[in-house]
Amino acid sequence: MTTATEREVRIPGDIELEGVLHLPEGVRPLGGVAICHPHPLYGGSLHHPMVAALAREAAKHGAAALRFNFRGTGESGGEHGEGLAEKADVAAALAFLGQEISASAGLALAGYSFGAAVATAYAADEVAGYGLAALALIALPVAFPDLEWSAGSLRRVQGTPVLAVVGERDEYAPPAAVVRALAALGARGKLLLVPGADHFFEGKRLAVAGAVTRFLAQRLGGGG
Repeated sequence: MTTATEREVRIPGDIELEGVLHLPEGVRPLGGVAICHPHPLYGGSLHHPMVAALAREAAKHGAAALRFNFRGTGESGGEHGEGLAEKADVAAALAFLGQEISASAGLALAGYSFGAAVATAYAADEVAGYGLAALALIALPVAFPDLEWSAGSLRRVQGTPVLAVVGERDEYAPPAAVVRALAALGARGKLLLVPGADHFFEGKRLAVAGAVTRFLAQRLGGGG
């Protein structure tokens, strides 16, 4: 484990996005992960404790991490895009992250709740999702009424390894429903069930961030 730095950044694209970049100190990053936050209309942003914990854990374990605000959130430009326009925000974040680290380093994508749905939609795109080293989905809201499209998107994810983390008592990401969604991925899809947790992972966020970081580090070349 290493020390890490973090700094505020502006991410260019069709609109400018607000972000925080985390970098391991004194070493070349083994890769990078962009992290998508939960639903902005319900208070989600790059400052959410789960998002911040994941970014900090990833940097401590040698990966660059970028948490960013979707359009219409915080100091990002534009307006909320109902989970569809936000795919362009993911593309901009990954492009920015790739420019900040070695060109040969791999890139991964992680998301929590609404962010997991957007990350899935991005990865399912035939062109945009190509080349991701890993996809980590925390509380993928397959049972949230306004995001039915997210579960079906998993069937179109390319050859990317996927880890889905779900709470045992999550009403928006019921474990059985997430298992059914992952079935289309075969061996590429793994499930981590967090006993006693609901959609918000109170008291368990650091444990979840650690598990996701280990998965990402292995796929990015860090060996865990």
